[in-house]
Amino acid sequence: MARSRTTRLNETSTQAPSQSEPRNLVSVIAPTYNRSSLLIGASDSVWAQTYRPIELIIVDDGSTDNTRMAAEAWQPEYRGDNYFTLEYVVQENRGPAVARNRGLVLARGEYVRFLASDDRLHPEKLAVQASVLDRAPQLDAVVARVAFLDAMRRNGWISEMP
Repeated sequence: MARSRTTRLNETSTQAPSQSEPRNLVSVIAPTYNRSSLLIGASDSVWAQTYRPIELIIVDDGSTDNTRMAAEAWQPEYRGDNYFTLEYVVQENRGPAVARNRGLVLARGEYVRFLASDDRLHPEKLAVQASVLDRAPQLDAVVARVAFLDAMRRNGWISEMP
């Protein structure tokens, strides 16, 4: 996860309350292209985070499969969580780098996490990494180990705890 270099006005409506102070918004950017079968698992792992507030930005890079239908079918799952938002945008197919950059333009968070459509995040990943960035403002990024999952777990990557 990285600290955003974009300066934005502080929007208190996106700040989740905590025991002591508001937390910083984390923008998770997920570019995707014809990966509808994997996108839901990746999105679920973002929604399962113990950290809030989160905005999930899915950038569909011109998919020709049912990626849009899969994302729309998933949307009702997160409704009712006032500290989780989803933005789904479609662009002409221009490659994952352009899709990531489009997500960065849309991101409002203090912290940014890129997520491939076959990734799975440990449920505490954002909480741990945001805590490190909060405590060490001189850092620009935080990294962690990853573990490969076999076919029984959908052939994805899951981030291990640091």
